[in-house]
Amino acid sequence: MGERVMRKLDLSEWAHVAEIAGTIGVVVSLLMVVYSLERNTVSVSGSGVNEIYDGMREIQVAVLTDRELLEIIVQGREDPESLTTAERMAYETWVAIHLDRWDRLHNRESEGLIDREASAPWHGFFREWTRRYVSREQWRQWKWGWPVGSFQAQVEAVLDH
Repeated sequence: MGERVMRKLDLSEWAHVAEIAGTIGVVVSLLMVVYSLERNTVSVSGSGVNEIYDGMREIQVAVLTDRELLEIIVQGREDPESLTTAERMAYETWVAIHLDRWDRLHNRESEGLIDREASAPWHGFFREWTRRYVSREQWRQWKWGWPVGSFQAQVEAVLDH
């Protein structure tokens, strides 16, 4: 059998091998960067959605622990004209906190910080909440607090249906 002789690579051939290895390293590095960016995007979006959830949870706990506030909310929903001035202010503040949460969700989504797929259920919740607790007349009085036209249009679209 013939003996196989391995020849040594010359400098130019070693340069080609190094170039191929370097290219592979760059491709692997870019793939890792893409993966890291995707994970970071998911993390940021999840954090934004958690912020909305945590805020809503705080509101619910406050209502559950304050019987008077709960009664004001019920009365404000059923017969807002019967509220005293102080009760009306409490009701309006409670409504404003919810609308602020929805506005914040809308802003985070438009900034690309919350994925639309993750925010869709929250939009559904806020649309239904708005139908239950905000009348067209109340919105006319309150909308000055949300000067961004796109959010006003979002609320008005809900109230029109």
